[in-house]
Amino acid sequence: KPDEIAFENRLYSYEKVPNQQRQAVEKMFFTAEVDDRAAPILVKLLSGEEGDLSPEERIYWTRFIVAARLRVPEIVNDLKKTASEELRRSLTEDHDAFLAVKGDIEAPTLLDWTDQTFVGLIDNFGMMILPDIITDPEHNKIIEAMHWWVEDLSDANVTLLTSDRPLWVSTGLKKPNCLLAMPLSPTRVFFASRNPELQLALGQQGVNRLVRRCNESLASQAVRFVYGRATLRFITRTLG
Repeated sequence: KPDEIAFENRLYSYEKVPNQQRQAVEKMFFTAEVDDRAAPILVKLLSGEEGDLSPEERIYWTRFIVAARLRVPEIVNDLKKTASEELRRSLTEDHDAFLAVKGDIEAPTLLDWTDQTFVGLIDNFGMMILPDIITDPEHNKIIEAMHWWVEDLSDANVTLLTSDRPLWVSTGLKKPNCLLAMPLSPTRVFFASRNPELQLALGQQGVNRLVRRCNESLASQAVRFVYGRATLRFITRTLG
């Protein structure tokens, strides 16, 4: 079923907390501040209204595409592991300072006290900081200031694919010719670049070549899944 595609159960769940708090990141951030904010903007982009977006809408769409790059299983699971390990290491290093001020606290170490006082904090630290990483203004402001456009590729003889890595970035965000691409539908793709001349350059390639280049880029960076219609020849050549 469509609602079971590109879905992983409990990916953003908190651990060691009451059931009603386990989906806090999903409900309060990814749903309320990412997906729900981006949904009406997607409608505008598909309607060719990318030039009419307000500064606030550009902020929300930037947040959505950055989240698309970071909210994937491998990155989320790695962040959960590394952030928890780093917090444990930091709390262990501060042990002597804790002993000097702990007074009547029964916990033998700062790590123990933190684990007892803030249940689940250490295990959930990665998920707690993920929203701050996604909304990091240093990178987001670069994307917000880029030239944005949507290419209509409905005349191509093949349709666009997407994958479990739906945002493609050509090079570092601060590079002058950095290009971002993300398919919005089987016939439309969102582009952003620091160089507005790339819009003309890409448009001159023709719709069939542009679709092929997009599909090869999105498929080649996939980790597990590619979504859409493709020939067996393309699958064998690109994914084999």
